[in-house]
Amino acid sequence: MNPENGMIFDYNDHGRVTGYELARPLLADETNKKQRVVIADLARFGLSCWIAMANKPDKLSQQFAMADEHWFHQAEVHATLITHGNPETVLGLGAGDFLIAWRALQHRTVSYFKMADWDHTVPNLVLKHVPMIQSIRTRYRGEEYAIYNDPRLDWREEVDVRDYIPTAHREGKKFDVIIGDLTANSLEEILPGALTLILELLNPGGVYVYQAGPYSLNPEDLNALGHEIGRMRQTFGDDSVTLSSYTIESFAYPQAWIAGYKGRTGLQSWVPTFGTVADSINPTGDRPFYSPYIHRKIFTLEPEFRGLLE
Repeated sequence: MNPENGMIFDYNDHGRVTGYELARPLLADETNKKQRVVIADLARFGLSCWIAMANKPDKLSQQFAMADEHWFHQAEVHATLITHGNPETVLGLGAGDFLIAWRALQHRTVSYFKMADWDHTVPNLVLKHVPMIQSIRTRYRGEEYAIYNDPRLDWREEVDVRDYIPTAHREGKKFDVIIGDLTANSLEEILPGALTLILELLNPGGVYVYQAGPYSLNPEDLNALGHEIGRMRQTFGDDSVTLSSYTIESFAYPQAWIAGYKGRTGLQSWVPTFGTVADSINPTGDRPFYSPYIHRKIFTLEPEFRGLLE
């Protein structure tokens, strides 16, 4: 990253570097023992959040840009929760920007969302520097709440995701849906054995979905994606794993999603219709969602990648 020259760079797609012009100097740039978090105002895409692991502080990964974050957060959350059918409890791994929690809490059946990030750096910075997130409102039992005050959202006790997963397992906690929104492509890299713990944290019929890194034909990225799918199939079962992708303009490269379904087989990546979404959620001020164009962009699996699931 070189903010002195008015640019921020994404190096996460092997073989390509993408630069973003800044509209103004960085709003925040904080580093601790776990992570580096940057809040930047992009000239083309508006306010954005970037994260890097503390051991690789220059390898920033964009978490969202306000211009189009709604496309992928809506698709990831709504498709997953509607596929489950009747989700009540949701765990967000990472998810400190409140954007996944917001979409999950739009679902009328959801009564509890646990946010387990690295620490409170991301929540504190986005609430301070991103007015749209501070202004998010939810509705629950006829009352309106700021997202950070919604009684269903458990986030104020600071936890480390690496500690929370084994602690929740020991305490016998259970969730219907777990959504991985971490910087690291593989949770196994930071918490060996995490997939087995996640499977056991899920109720029967539960779903685990996470962002699995670049959806790229670069051999290094393709091999990494295949390895991720292999881990998931070994844990959840060969016919219980799906692969999806999205291409959002503000991201430097397409992203892959992998989902595992506990005790459910024969599933295909699919997109709920506008009607099924509308019947399930209370959108409360969210932006328009689910155009047919975005459907195709997000959920059409190119032939080159189908072999990863065979």
